[in-house]
Amino acid sequence: MPLFKSTPKQREILSLICNALAKGEEITSADIHRKVSYGSTASRSAILCSIEFLEKHGLIAKEKRGRNVLLTPTSRGFALYGPRPTPEDIPA
Repeated sequence: MPLFKSTPKQREILSLICNALAKGEEITSADIHRKVSYGSTASRSAILCSIEFLEKHGLIAKEKRGRNVLLTPTSRGFALYGPRPTPEDIPA
């Protein structure tokens, strides 16, 4: 699996997408804009640019649903940035 260079902001976006999947939630770019730590200073186009980067590198997929575009991690994206189990999650 080749590594790629990403920014902390791109990694934060991918983590939000992975965490949403792990919780069984759906997430859109508008949700991401509201949830990122730098959302008050980021433009919508900057968020979309990061999302395009992640899609181009095979880390996320987009699915059109009505007027919304849902974002989901690919298996590669989830393997890299999905939530890690804590000791409490592992059965004894």
